[in-house]
Amino acid sequence: IHCGACGRWCKMAKLKRCPFCRSENVGVIDNGISVSWVYCYTCEATGSSVYVPKGTIGEASIKKAIKKWNKAKR
Repeated sequence: IHCGACGRWCKMAKLKRCPFCRSENVGVIDNGISVSWVYCYTCEATGSSVYVPKGTIGEASIKKAIKKWNKAKR
């Protein structure tokens, strides 16, 4: 997974293809504080924004965003 916040590749969880264009060119955008979402770099689709309480490690919101993205009908 490509993290938009830090620009690194992480092996946190497997992202499914974009449900709109079927591209595998997807990654997680994270503000580094409490909000994350999945983004398709091909068609610019976004998943739902996921919020966690401030002070919580951003990884929690990243995992929730991935879970929501992967549940989308394809």
